[in-house]
Amino acid sequence: MIVRYGPQDAQRWATFSGDFNPIHFDLAAAHHIGLPSRAVHGMRAMLDLKQHISKTYLQHTEENAPSLHFSARLKAPLYESHDYHLTSDNRQPQRIRSVIRDAESTVNSIEATLRPAPLPHYAISSPEQTFDPGAREAAFNDATADSSEKLAGWLLPDASLFCCILEAPQTMQVVNDVLPDLGARCLAEVFPVLPMVQTHHDVYFSSTLLSPQSAGAMPLRWHVIPTILMGNRNEGFIFRMGAQGSLSHREHITVLITLKTWPLL
Repeated sequence: MIVRYGPQDAQRWATFSGDFNPIHFDLAAAHHIGLPSRAVHGMRAMLDLKQHISKTYLQHTEENAPSLHFSARLKAPLYESHDYHLTSDNRQPQRIRSVIRDAESTVNSIEATLRPAPLPHYAISSPEQTFDPGAREAAFNDATADSSEKLAGWLLPDASLFCCILEAPQTMQVVNDVLPDLGARCLAEVFPVLPMVQTHHDVYFSSTLLSPQSAGAMPLRWHVIPTILMGNRNEGFIFRMGAQGSLSHREHITVLITLKTWPLL
């Protein structure tokens, strides 16, 4: 299938997520980091990929694994008003592979897999918090308004935990330790002042959340996973951030994102 994104997609996703990174809206900001055009939110493009890979998994996999692992690598930016091919491959048993590929250059922009895997467990010291996805469900529905299908149940909790990661002060503790001059209270406040892009996205979730009817807008209890930092100011930093949540005693989801910055010379 062909996917294509425009300014309205950027605005809708930013309204839902709070990700107003200027490279998605300002051509000068995109040019500043070497991009030829405004970049599409990686998370917005992955919504379509996640739906496609989930549908393919349900159609071609019979084994009922208790939990699944979605893993995506964002290899190259997607650009506004440009055509991309979204395909899924089910040739490997229990492992679906999906790709978003530039329709002209055939370069893979995003590569992803969905396969059975155990849920991870982290030593959590942060207090449990509650997020009500229903509070943003209308904005999420608006961001996915172009879809004619019922979305897989894990997509809203996944997107909600992404919002939690952006907004949680705890995710900024490590960032502020190495970049105290930013003065940011949360990650969403970093994007306008520090060029930063997402490179990886991992989601572990109970397989019952694969169903389009399963998650709805149930309250999400969640914890911040401690941030891991690599790199330095001369070469740029890589941040690994995450959140672990539960919709019930049987439905769990963990989201891990990797972000990188440009060198801070």
